[in-house]
Amino acid sequence: MVAKRTIADFENNMRQPHPRTLRDLKQCLEAAGVLFLDADDQAGTGVRLAHAEEVE
Repeated sequence: MVAKRTIADFENNMRQPHPRTLRDLKQCLEAAGVLFLDADDQAGTGVRLAHAEEVE
């Protein structure tokens, strides 16, 4: 779990995230259906929402 204040501080450049915090945020977003996309020869790095059947 990551505190809302911690996220707000990251967004406002008031602190740098610890690696474990970034890991926790990514895991939380993935569990909610966010897919992180690697760059390839057709598009850059990005994110998208999974189809409902893809979410755990």
